[in-house]
Amino acid sequence: MLWHAGSANEEQPFFDALRKSFADLGYVEGQNIILEHRSPSEIPERFRSMLAELVAMKVDVLVSIAPASFYAKDAIGAIPHVFVFVPDPVGSGFVESLARPGGNTTGLAGLSQLTTTLGARRPAAAA
Repeated sequence: MLWHAGSANEEQPFFDALRKSFADLGYVEGQNIILEHRSPSEIPERFRSMLAELVAMKVDVLVSIAPASFYAKDAIGAIPHVFVFVPDPVGSGFVESLARPGGNTTGLAGLSQLTTTLGARRPAAAA
């Protein structure tokens, strides 16, 4: 996981939720899954160096939280990538479309993108 905050403590509520969700699916940290976390403290150089470290470890999947996702997008090669809270994943070049992401990247779009997309699909009001 490539977070954006300065420490694991700042991300603790999210990390706890992630750990619980994995456990609910049968993945228990230290038993059958290893979670590597990096907290770059919003410093661009640290995003890059921590990302390089995770890539060098040959992780099975990289989960990145925006803005870390923008650093990960072009640096991960063939490693599967799950981004979180990217405002416009199509416009930002993360995925081909929301319905069919393509490639090795998928994730959670920001609400503004989903609202715009869903709003465009609503039927017009009857006149």
